[in-house]
Amino acid sequence: MNPKDLVEALKAVGLTNLTLTTVLVLLILYLAFWPNQAQAFFGLVLSMFARVFHQFDKRAVAMRVEGDINSARGELLKDAPEVIQGRLKIQWAKGEEAAAIVRGGDVVVVMRRAAFHEENVAHAVMAYLPRSVVPLARHYLPPETMQAIDFTLAKAILTQDRAPSGALNFMIEKHLEPARRANPALANQLAAIDEIYLHGWLSRVLLSEFSRLGQVMYPGARDDRFEAEADALVKWLHTLARRKPGQSCALEYTGRFFKVAVVLVATATKLFGEGLTPYRRRVARLLYRDGMDVVYVMGRDDNIPAVRALVSSLEGSGVIGSTSTYEYRLRADFAAKKLPRERAVCVAVRKRSEPPPPELTSVAHGGPHLPAERFEPEIPEERDVAPDVFPFQVEEGAVAELIQAKAYGFVSDKSNRRIFFHSSEVVDGTFGDLRVGDRVVFKRGFDSRRNKPKAEHVKLLAVTARRK
Repeated sequence: MNPKDLVEALKAVGLTNLTLTTVLVLLILYLAFWPNQAQAFFGLVLSMFARVFHQFDKRAVAMRVEGDINSARGELLKDAPEVIQGRLKIQWAKGEEAAAIVRGGDVVVVMRRAAFHEENVAHAVMAYLPRSVVPLARHYLPPETMQAIDFTLAKAILTQDRAPSGALNFMIEKHLEPARRANPALANQLAAIDEIYLHGWLSRVLLSEFSRLGQVMYPGARDDRFEAEADALVKWLHTLARRKPGQSCALEYTGRFFKVAVVLVATATKLFGEGLTPYRRRVARLLYRDGMDVVYVMGRDDNIPAVRALVSSLEGSGVIGSTSTYEYRLRADFAAKKLPRERAVCVAVRKRSEPPPPELTSVAHGGPHLPAERFEPEIPEERDVAPDVFPFQVEEGAVAELIQAKAYGFVSDKSNRRIFFHSSEVVDGTFGDLRVGDRVVFKRGFDSRRNKPKAEHVKLLAVTARRK
C-alpha cells in the first residue's frame, strides 16, 4: 500500500492535518508492536475503504491473508524453534498455480486471487510452507516425508485461533486429498508425522535435526544416503511416539548423519528411589562416551520440575555446551489418545565444542547404568522424603522479599532466582519469624495453575547477621 494514497484517502473523508498526524502516529505504534495483528486489522479496514476506493481492494485482501497466516505461524512457533523461516507476503497474478520465491528474508507467494478469503488462505499456506520449512535441508530429504510434514504443519496453522474457519476444509479438499489419491503411500507417512506431532516432537526434535543437517551440508551435493537415513530417523521417532506405557524401545538413534538420544525423566517412583544422579550420568555418557550429537531430555506434567532441575544441574557442572528448553501445552487430543497429560517439556542438550575436561570422564563412565526410562500412567501416593533421597526438591536459599500484608514472600535459590512461597508453607515457626536475608531450606514444588515453581516446607536455617 502506498503511504501517499492512504494519506489522501484519509483527507478525502474529512480528517484535518492535526487529526491525521495523531492517527498516523497511533497506526505506526500499533504496526510496530503488533505487526501480525496489524496486518489483519488493516486488511479489514482497507476492505471497508475498498467500497469507495477500489484500488485498495487487492492489497486489502492480501494483507488479510498475510496477517492471518503470519499470526497463526507465530502462535504455532511460540514454544518451539524457528523451523518455519520468513514471513509470508502475497502478490496477485493471473496464473492458475501459486508459486513462491524468497525475497529479503520473506517468502513471497505469487498466486491467483480466489473469490473466498478462506480459499486464498489455504492456497497461500500450501505455497508458503515448501519454501519456508527447513529450506536449506529440503534438498537432502525425502520428498514424500517433506510433503507429509507440509500438510501436518498446514493443518496446525489452519487450526490456530487466528486462522479463518473454513480454510482447513479448502486445504484438505484442494490439496491434501488430491495428493493422497495420487500417492497412496503418503497416507502412512502422514500418520507417522501426525503421531510425532501429537507429542510435540515434530518441530522440537525432527525438524530441528533436519535443520541442523541443512546447515552442515548445504550447498553440498545430494546423496541418496541422506534420504534413507532421514526416513530411518522418522521411523525411530514414530516408534518412540506410539509405544505404550511400560513398553521398552530404543532411546538412541545412531547413524552417519544423525546421532540422537532421548532421556525420559521417569515417574516419582524412580525419582524417589534414585534422584537425579543417574540421569546426569546418562546424559554425559551419551554425549561423550557414545558420541551423540544431542540428547533430548523430556518430561510431562509432574515431572517438568525434575527436568528443569536436571538441566540446571548440568548447566552448572560445565558438562554440557548448550541447552534449548521448550515447555509447551500438549495437543488437545493427547489425553484421549495417550495419557491424561496437559503439558510437556523438551530440552535439547548439546555437548561442548572443545574436548571435555578430565574430570568429565568419571561422570560419563561411572555410576550405575540407567536402563530405558518409561512413562508410567500410575501416580504413587505422596509421602515424606528425606533430603538425601530426593535431592532436587530440597534446597538451601535465602529470604529475598516478604509481603506481610498479603502473607506471601519470595526466596532466592543458589542461582539467585526468586521463587514464590505462601505463609502457610513455613514450618517449625511462623511467617512473622522470617526476615529478608535469613537462610532457609525449602522443597521446590510446582504451581500448575500459574505454571511456575514454588517453594514448599520453608524452614528457617540461620538468621541474617544483622539480627544477631
